[in-house]
Amino acid sequence: MQQLSDQLGLSRKTLYNHFPGGKRGIWMSCVEREMLDFSDRLSLIVEDHESDYVDRGGRILDIGQEAVDLSNGAEGFISPGEKSPQE
Repeated sequence: MQQLSDQLGLSRKTLYNHFPGGKRGIWMSCVEREMLDFSDRLSLIVEDHESDYVDRGGRILDIGQEAVDLSNGAEGFISPGEKSPQE
């Protein structure tokens, strides 16, 4: 947390005020942002009526693999069924 606060030019207290869960809260915020990005990307694929089904299916699988890699990343911080910070 000290390294992050130094990089951002914030005090650790300010950082903890924004992310009371500390490192885990920051991680969850990042995951949530990425999941919203995945959702937007999936919507674009579903709405793409110009590409064939095989291409679209492959792109959907790629996004799914990215999501799995993210959820299993950095020391397995995210557990199946874990709620987002807002819940």
